Amino acid sequence: MMRKATGGGRVTGAATLLLALGALASAEEAAPVDQAVEAVETLRSASRERVDRIEQLEQSFHSRHERAIARLDRVVRAYPEDPKAAALGFQLAELLFAHERAEHLVRFENLDAFEGEAPIADYSRSKAAYRALLEAHPDAPEAAGALYGLAYCLREEGANDKALERYAELVDRFSDSTYAPEAHLRMGEEYFDANRLEHAAESYRSVLASPDSPLYEEALYKLGWTYYRLSRYADAISVFTYLVDDTEAGEALGGMASEAKSYIAISFSEFSGVEGLQSYLQRIGDRSYGAELLLSLGGLFRGEGEFQTAERAFRGFVENYPEHKEAPRAQRELVEVLELQEQEGEALAARARYSSLFGPGTTWADEWVADDQAVDVRRSAEEFHYSSAAGLHGRARDAADAEGLRRAVDLYASFLDRYPQSDRKLQVAMQRADAWLDLEQPGAAADHFVAAADIADLLPESSAIAANALYNAIHSLNAAGVEVGTSNFERMSTTIDRLAEQHAGDERIPSLWMRRAELHFDAELHAEAAEDFVRCAGNAFDSELAVRATEMVARSYFEVGRFAEAEEWAAKMDPAIESSSALRAAAIYRQAETLRDAGEASEAAAHFLRVVAIDPLAEGNDAALYDAATAWLGAGEAELAARDFERIPAEYPDSDLAKDALRQAAVLREEAGEHTRAAVLLGRLASRTSGTKIGDDAAYYSALYWHEAGEMERARSAFAAYHSEYETDHGRNLDSRIREIRLAESAGAGADELSGRLGALLDAAERFRSAGAEVPVAILAEAQWKRIDLDLPDYREYAIRPPLQETTQRKETKMNALLDGYSRASEYRSAKWSIRSLERMGEVLEEFHRAIIGAPTPSDLSQVEAALYLMELEDYASPYGEQAIESYVAAVEMSVENGLDEPFAELARARAETFRPGIDLPLPQREGPLGAPIQLAVSAELALPELSARETEGAPAGFDPPRPGFAIGSGTRTTLWGTGLAGGIATAIMAAQGSNTGSVVALGALSTGALGIAIWAPGRDDGQEDAKSNKNYSSGDPEVDLDLKGPRVELKPDLSRGGAKMLLTVPLN
Repeated sequence: MMRKATGGGRVTGAATLLLALGALASAEEAAPVDQAVEAVETLRSASRERVDRIEQLEQSFHSRHERAIARLDRVVRAYPEDPKAAALGFQLAELLFAHERAEHLVRFENLDAFEGEAPIADYSRSKAAYRALLEAHPDAPEAAGALYGLAYCLREEGANDKALERYAELVDRFSDSTYAPEAHLRMGEEYFDANRLEHAAESYRSVLASPDSPLYEEALYKLGWTYYRLSRYADAISVFTYLVDDTEAGEALGGMASEAKSYIAISFSEFSGVEGLQSYLQRIGDRSYGAELLLSLGGLFRGEGEFQTAERAFRGFVENYPEHKEAPRAQRELVEVLELQEQEGEALAARARYSSLFGPGTTWADEWVADDQAVDVRRSAEEFHYSSAAGLHGRARDAADAEGLRRAVDLYASFLDRYPQSDRKLQVAMQRADAWLDLEQPGAAADHFVAAADIADLLPESSAIAANALYNAIHSLNAAGVEVGTSNFERMSTTIDRLAEQHAGDERIPSLWMRRAELHFDAELHAEAAEDFVRCAGNAFDSELAVRATEMVARSYFEVGRFAEAEEWAAKMDPAIESSSALRAAAIYRQAETLRDAGEASEAAAHFLRVVAIDPLAEGNDAALYDAATAWLGAGEAELAARDFERIPAEYPDSDLAKDALRQAAVLREEAGEHTRAAVLLGRLASRTSGTKIGDDAAYYSALYWHEAGEMERARSAFAAYHSEYETDHGRNLDSRIREIRLAESAGAGADELSGRLGALLDAAERFRSAGAEVPVAILAEAQWKRIDLDLPDYREYAIRPPLQETTQRKETKMNALLDGYSRASEYRSAKWSIRSLERMGEVLEEFHRAIIGAPTPSDLSQVEAALYLMELEDYASPYGEQAIESYVAAVEMSVENGLDEPFAELARARAETFRPGIDLPLPQREGPLGAPIQLAVSAELALPELSARETEGAPAGFDPPRPGFAIGSGTRTTLWGTGLAGGIATAIMAAQGSNTGSVVALGALSTGALGIAIWAPGRDDGQEDAKSNKNYSSGDPEVDLDLKGPRVELKPDLSRGGAKMLLTVPLN
């Protein structure tokens, strides 16, 4: 950056430096001071006149520069007191500055030779010279220049703060110096760059105190810019306006004047907008550059990407200067900046306004008709008018904006009025009709399409457009509604005739005939429609239309109920056309329905299957299969019905009929005894309907059917899956749990597993009860009984042994836990499980009694002491024995009172009779055919031999029958074991006032030669209903596999004795 020459007469430039140094190098070293000064002045003058020559001598002077500076330095040092010493010192400093600057410029020009950052200027010698002068001559006139030079060097080196201090010192000490304005200017620049804007403004104002300074206008411009930065827009506008109005200053400033105009407008944009500018110009008197300000501002900000500001400027121009010669340019610029901002709607409106402001017949067009740009403006007005109408039309159509479409219609109409000779008038007429169509006014659209056809008829080479217009008119009428017999139908027919007459070769005519046929079809004039479709099929220009017409012939026959002919025409269609197979299938389907309604079920089923065979993937095949299956049912073909029901979920898994088809198939398979298949089908149904009532039923019965099929492991898994998912039916949930547990028992599950499952059942039951639900008490009783019964073997195996007190206490603790558990089971008030609980409580008490009695006698007792010890044991054990008898008696009595053939009651009877022979216990009763109770008696005189393991198969674990007759079993299945002398036959007498018939099974001969008899009581306790229905869980004991079929025992009533005799003739097959 070259320093500006000031009133101080500064010498600048590398060439001047070289010339001066060369001249000094040629002078005599001993020259007086006056001669040195004169030489410098001479060199300064020569530098201005001979710059070109100096540049040629630069190389030759280079080696003499340092010598010249050194000689001048010696002169300054040699004559420090000379009156001209300050002037010479200043000149020396200036020459050093020029030399160091030249070196810096050379380094800068060779920047590529450096690595890293650009070189920093080094003015150390110049600064030293300036400082020396200031120290030696602080009050000399040259001191001001030295301060300025020193500040300049510091600034060039980047020490801005120090430079600012020197500038401040200069203006403080030498305020009248010619350097002071420039110092103020440089201070303002420093403050401005540091964003200390108020200080900058003050410095610039200080320059203005010297109106004759060549820096005046620059300071004025920078002051205005500083005001702008301070948001003092009014002050900025005043300063910039002063600059622009000063013609001479404006010429001097050159580009600054143009920028000043721009910033006037910018300030108004930030300050008070276009209205503010207008008001301002009115106050100060209108300026010729007002419009220029707005236009140049818009262009400037458009170039900088500030489109919103540009938009305001261009709008202001057109609003305030609509008749200005450059107004069309401003409006075009406005359109473009709106488009750049993607303000499509605003841009379209601006295009339309361009035509209304500058198009034919406007004030602007009349005033500037002779101007060179008038033709271009007219062309642009037409283009903008059309593009605004078309653009608005497109936007409104996409947005379904009725108001926008109406404006588009108006723009199309005004275009045709304003530009009647335009080459676009036919296109505009067509688009206007399209706009009416988009407005959902097809009647008006049809009129305008016909009008467009009229225009086309007058234009050369527009036949195709005329045909299109007529074709669109027909379609518009069609959209308006052209029912047969209406005026629109007549207008459409007339237009079709005009099109056919004027454009006979138009390939679209058959499609219009097709449409007319379709109207007949829609009017249910199917016979007439068939004729039109046949005509179209024979005259169509393309095969697709022929195919469609053929299809519609088939459909027409279908609609009139001629299904066989409809199938025939559908068969003529191209098989690649999807509708052909669908239509053919529909015709066959209707034939199948006709056959079904006529009672020909098998034929109907066959036709339904033909529908499926046409296209296995077609929609509706699931319904056809369903109808086929129901038809097979009507024909009595259950197997075929089940097959087709099963095909539906297999082939059409997403069908709405799949669920019901699975249910129907499962019912049919179960009725046929195919329990496995039924279980599989219901399992699939359950997976499809998980979480629903249907899913609940399907999952439950699937488990039942697995059980019926003998698939115990699958049944067990199914019951487990059911109760883990479904809890809505609490009784069924608990039933599935107990069934799973029974199956687990049968499968040999361990005690831990069974205990866990039983505990889960009881927890679930408690949860259901807490929610206010009723639960089946029989199931709860069974679960509680079985859970505590798991601990019985451990109790039995635990023996009382030394130390007797400790083991007795442990045995007693186990006993109490069992008694408590069986007691809880009986609390559910289920007769069956109460009986079993009482029996088990008797066993537990009896076991404790026997354990006490059988406890080992201490070895250190004498015979007398041992006898006394045994007596004490008997006394201690006696209450437990009595309680055991009470439990056995209670079990037997409950069985008799409830009329239950409960094996555990018989077990209790046997244990009681064994424990206390001769005890009087009630016998079980049945109601015989004659209405009298029947009692079962077994001969007491029969001897009891030892039983083999085979003979005791099915008896409870650990049971040892020490009596002549006993009963064992579970549930409602009771087995009566009878024994007698070797080779003898056990005889049972049914002594009562009537006789009864029961199902019995011979279990085989015993090893002793006696006959074992099994009596199966068909009755059920507590009102239990059929297990499959699962309707009543309130008090019953549900059982599985209740097969009531089997051998019969013949009973002979003996009325004279009031009883009956049972014959022991038992069929074994």
